[in-house]
Amino acid sequence: MPAKLENGQLQVDFAKSSFFTKFDLVSQSQRFQLQNNGEVSPDGKLYGGPQFLRPNNMYVSGALASDNRSAAYLFQSRLDDGRLASGVTLWGK
Repeated sequence: MPAKLENGQLQVDFAKSSFFTKFDLVSQSQRFQLQNNGEVSPDGKLYGGPQFLRPNNMYVSGALASDNRSAAYLFQSRLDDGRLASGVTLWGK
């Protein structure tokens, strides 16, 4: 079933080698708030924190562009017993 993302946010803290991301996944009349706190490796890879360790509720894996002006990541989250959401996000500055 198609869905859209709203209220997206990606914050990268280069000093702490960490990131925080969140967005609302909207499908029909339902809204799911997904988020993850993770690590940024020295080569710019994004490693999401454990999906089921609060406050995280989605899996994230991605990378920063070499100029640090854009990023992309794959995400996946179990919405309920019968639905799994997965997708790709592209972020630009």
